[in-house]
Amino acid sequence: IDLKRFSSQGYVEPGKYNLQVQLNKQPLAEEYDIYWYAGEDDASKSYACLTPELVAQFGLKEDVANNLQWSHDAKCLKSGQLEGMEIKADLSQSALVISLPQAYLEYTYPDWDPPSRWDDGISGIVADYSINAQTRHEENGGDDSNEISGNGTVGVNLGPWRMRADWQTNYQHTRSNDDDDEFGGD
Repeated sequence: IDLKRFSSQGYVEPGKYNLQVQLNKQPLAEEYDIYWYAGEDDASKSYACLTPELVAQFGLKEDVANNLQWSHDAKCLKSGQLEGMEIKADLSQSALVISLPQAYLEYTYPDWDPPSRWDDGISGIVADYSINAQTRHEENGGDDSNEISGNGTVGVNLGPWRMRADWQTNYQHTRSNDDDDEFGGD
């Protein structure tokens, strides 16, 4: 091993690393296998290979994404083409930290993901409900009543489609007790 390589700040030994990617301090949903390559001009530098699949998760504006250039047989984003972009490895945290100017990105907000990161999820059926029952019996000849109510949502997730239906129902039965008053009366 040539220890001279490690004298360069940010040098990462070429190879494959499984890293959590952070874009502008926001972690992406999954970890990615990131390949590091030795610099073609300078072997004391190494570069992360940002694949087209990973770059698609950045939420770049369409015109920016369409003009990107690729290297290593179109498997890696060619470095240096997005001015202001910084890529650093934090191997102690198993993270690839990417800083990218907002000017290149679609609308972003800390609690919102751009459509490029949306996932259709798993197809399935959803059912949510709440049922309540109440019985009331009044002493001394009052009315007896029973009530049952329910509400909820049923739905289906099928690919990108989300179908939902809300429902509610109510049943009430009251029985009058017309017995004579136990105290009698005229």
